[in-house]
Amino acid sequence: MALAAQADAALPGRAAPLVLRARAEARSGRLAEASALFAEARARDPRALEPPVVLVDVAHVAARLGQREEALVAYRSLVQRLTLLSDPVLESRLLVEAGVLAMAIGPEHLSEAAGYLLEAGRRPAAPGLGDSALAALALVRDRQGRADEADALAKDASGPWLLEADRERARSGKAGPGLELPPGELEAMIARLAEGHDAGLAAERWKDFLATTPSPPAAYLEHARKRLALLGRSGRRSK
Repeated sequence: MALAAQADAALPGRAAPLVLRARAEARSGRLAEASALFAEARARDPRALEPPVVLVDVAHVAARLGQREEALVAYRSLVQRLTLLSDPVLESRLLVEAGVLAMAIGPEHLSEAAGYLLEAGRRPAAPGLGDSALAALALVRDRQGRADEADALAKDASGPWLLEADRERARSGKAGPGLELPPGELEAMIARLAEGHDAGLAAERWKDFLATTPSPPAAYLEHARKRLALLGRSGRRSK
């Protein structure tokens, strides 16, 4: 709350009311209204959305609306201002979100995604966030064709269980605020970690990725099908 108050106090006067309304709309789930108000505030004063806590809301609103390029622009600005948040765990979380979002947009952003995720791995993490960063980076490396490196990263994680539990809580509606990830990417992350522990779970999550991800890049569809085919040929459950 203190950070939010500081950010609101620092806003230019003519844009502050719009930003305050936009953030309130975002917290109420009225995303289209929040997006329109953020755009109006930016048009009125380009500095209006610069405070990091405001950028967090801008990024999340755009991501939830499926405006991935706009969300990535906000995350890029956030990455340059992370230390102003004075919250190491939040900084790590935002780096993971930025990395997964960049990856989801397409293969041309995989190097950028890896940069964010490597930085996340160097920062303090909340319980379970380390597995998310490792899973995401393993997925990046796998999609880059660096399967051996992906395997090594996946082995460093505790397994798919924390991510799977997060997924189940979210699906049941019992979860609190978690990572803001594009649809399907959590399933792919779980699948990549599960391959070394439970081939059945891995296959289920790859199938979920293929069935439910909206308009994934063709290269990612091919990658998921190949991973699923490898699991089918192995015919075993790893310990």
